[in-house]
Amino acid sequence: MKKTVLLLLTLLLCVQPLLGAVASEESYSGNLRFAYWGSQRRAEITTEAIDMFLEQYPDLTIDSNIYDWESYWDLMMTYATGNELPDIIQMDIHYLNTYVANNLLMDLTPFIESGVLNVSDMSDGLLESGSIAGNPYAICVGQNSVATIYNKTITDAAGIVIPDFMTVEEYKQVGRDVFEKLGIPTNYAYAKEGDYLEVFCRSAGYDLYTPDGEKFGMPDDSIFRAYFSDIESSVVEGYHIDPVVFVETNATSPDTNPVVNGGTWNLLGHTNNLGQYAAAAIEGADLHLTAFPADNAKLGNYTKPAQFFCITSGSKNPEAAAAFINFWTNSVEANEILLAERGMPASNVVALAIAPLLNISQQRAAEMLVKIGENCSPISPLAPLGATEINTMINELTERICYGDITGDAAGTYLFTEGNTLLQAAYESLQQQ
Repeated sequence: MKKTVLLLLTLLLCVQPLLGAVASEESYSGNLRFAYWGSQRRAEITTEAIDMFLEQYPDLTIDSNIYDWESYWDLMMTYATGNELPDIIQMDIHYLNTYVANNLLMDLTPFIESGVLNVSDMSDGLLESGSIAGNPYAICVGQNSVATIYNKTITDAAGIVIPDFMTVEEYKQVGRDVFEKLGIPTNYAYAKEGDYLEVFCRSAGYDLYTPDGEKFGMPDDSIFRAYFSDIESSVVEGYHIDPVVFVETNATSPDTNPVVNGGTWNLLGHTNNLGQYAAAAIEGADLHLTAFPADNAKLGNYTKPAQFFCITSGSKNPEAAAAFINFWTNSVEANEILLAERGMPASNVVALAIAPLLNISQQRAAEMLVKIGENCSPISPLAPLGATEINTMINELTERICYGDITGDAAGTYLFTEGNTLLQAAYESLQQQ
């Protein structure tokens, strides 16, 4: 534990805090609606933290609802179409640009300037990560990084030592060896949308998108073809998990993903996911973390906001919503309940305060986050308008490869061609607004 606290101190002292205002002591009333995605464990601790917040404001009520990842975004867009978005929504960095471009989120500057929303203990980088054109629309509620969750019980049984960083071929060789020795397959394809593709592109020296979001960041389809061909080879060689498994289970759910029951040795996820999957794992499954595979680890890796909280533009109680986000990010007591489940707290003060309370999975997540932070490059530009549709395209092409319906080469060419057409159209639409 002492090692974890020291590592966190090293990470957090690397950032300069902003000069900010103190929190507001106003009284709030009325109702707030709050929507987020996550696991059953997240629902339990979120409800407990909400109850703590409401103790301070007896005239305020909060209706909160949790969804799985995929249905969450579908439902939010349905709400947006009907101008019925909740007051506060949990936000992912891949969707932020799209929501801002469609005028669905409030600029949080007035709440920061008034002191209702205190960002004084948050680094410049984390505040900027939720900003568009210099205006903050989203407040980071946790830091994390993409990472592989793996079952050390399985890799130990196969006689394999997993290092903190692996090349793509080294990672695939682990999959081959585990399957040959134990008959347990690899989950190489089912990552959350474009996360692994982004690391794959960064490792080759390219961002997935250009800074203006007009097109993909590489000059031709060769990187995409290589990416999809790697997935195809794991399927053809026979050591990849059968895609039928994910017809009956949710690939992004900690409660049903095969990594928790020994159905696979690995999962391409995030550092802060470890605790959720460890809590759902069968007895004897010892879950650990390693970085995403990358031929150039420093170029490929990055740390990022795990999630944001945003206030929607249609909120009728925005100041109370800002006070809620302020409580979430700055209350040590609340974060003693939340315990970095959404990622290490963005507030340096809060992160150091809760470090001694972290369980073994949370310690491992914090330590891996520090290791990746020491061997990474700055985060890529925000995903542009059209990225949501690109992510859907990536998922569909990946699934088709796993079923043998398309080759890796054909998938890479299709994504590059059709994706660039989609991005160009979205870019032109944005310029006309």
